[in-house]
Amino acid sequence: MGDLLLAKSRIRILALVFTVLLALLSLQLFRVQIFEAANYKLRAIDEMETTRIVQAPRGEITDINGVAFARSVSAISIVVDQTQINNPARTAAFVAPILGLPAEEVQASITGTRKYSMVLKNGRPALWSKLSTAMENYNAALDGKDLNKRIIGFFPERSYIREYPSGQLISSLVGFVRADGVGATGLESSMNSIISGTAGRYSYARANGAEIPGSQNEIIAPKAGTTVRLTIDRDVQWVAAKAIAEAVKNTGAVNGTVIVMDPRTGAIIAHATAPTFNPNYTKDVPLELMRNPSVQDVYEPGSTGKVMTMAAALEEKTVTPTTVFSVPYGLHRNGKTFHDHEKHGTQQLTTTGILAVSSNTGSIKVGETLGSEKLYDYLTKFGIGSKTGSGLPGESAGILRPVKTWSGTTAPTVAFGQGYSVTAMQATSVFATIANGGLRVSPTVIAGTSDSSGHFTPAGNRD
Repeated sequence: MGDLLLAKSRIRILALVFTVLLALLSLQLFRVQIFEAANYKLRAIDEMETTRIVQAPRGEITDINGVAFARSVSAISIVVDQTQINNPARTAAFVAPILGLPAEEVQASITGTRKYSMVLKNGRPALWSKLSTAMENYNAALDGKDLNKRIIGFFPERSYIREYPSGQLISSLVGFVRADGVGATGLESSMNSIISGTAGRYSYARANGAEIPGSQNEIIAPKAGTTVRLTIDRDVQWVAAKAIAEAVKNTGAVNGTVIVMDPRTGAIIAHATAPTFNPNYTKDVPLELMRNPSVQDVYEPGSTGKVMTMAAALEEKTVTPTTVFSVPYGLHRNGKTFHDHEKHGTQQLTTTGILAVSSNTGSIKVGETLGSEKLYDYLTKFGIGSKTGSGLPGESAGILRPVKTWSGTTAPTVAFGQGYSVTAMQATSVFATIANGGLRVSPTVIAGTSDSSGHFTPAGNRD
């Protein structure tokens, strides 16, 4: 009786063990087939098939209405397996005229023992069609004879090139991409991570150094990059660009910038600089032209800075628009005499009048009703000394030294717009703040983004 019970107990234990083992095997099979299937497939393909990366198109950069400032267009790079080339000189003489390249250049790229050598980078798709047809006809004419004379070993590589339909219209803002397809300047650089797509991958069968037509098998589909919609209106941009180019030319200025901003929303409607460059042809463009002076160059605002002095005094109620000041031509402060632009006798001017004639000495007197600390405080509230939040690459914060470092003549100088520096974007923001009733809104050039499926997300609603 005891032996029977022992046997039944062992059977139950064995059954339990087998059940556990079966469960573990099932779980492993589920993991391999469901969760790890893609990885195992890639590993198998790596070991058994020839694969190639498929470049993904970058997202577009458009104006507020969807008009493209930057876009990716299809291209074909032609590469060669040098080990398949029997007679480099004869092959180069055949291929060069079709590709529009010097025979010596083609011969150099196809001569050697490398399995991969670039012959033509980012050519028109029609070029590969023309070359492949010519090779087929040439080889067919041999009629199976003298196989060493065949033109083989060339194959296409799908790619994209960046195109800027508007040319130099907005190049300092949009920027351009490097030869390897990575953003080099402007928004192309600062937003490269989202504009860049995700490369795909496909496998193919190969014969005589070329892909066998119809053998391609997509493993991972390329994913297009995110499209960026700007707040810029191309029509307004065109007018602004034309105006600043003419102004720089007529005045002999080194450069110039014009910015059009909606003071309520902060949207930059136009952003033009001169001189500028064509992003489609950047080989000989000097680095200086590739900068964005609107956010990278700083200057003393001069008389335009007086607006902040007046606004601060009015806000603090140290003056009213009709407060009268005795305004001399010259005003002595801490060992230095400050002057107005044009010589005049002592005048009785209201606060409004001081701003109207842009008086330096009058602005000093208005500034003195505030004191250094309060004047500095208002300048910072206007955004002086800090970045605007535009998000443009290379943006400078300008220059505004702390009050503790001011000398005895700094406050008078600051009152009429000198002794500190701003960018053109900061200056635009200052006047937009005035126009918006004193409410400062950060300028922006990004209206939103669209993913590869076309879903648009406004800039303020991004996660």
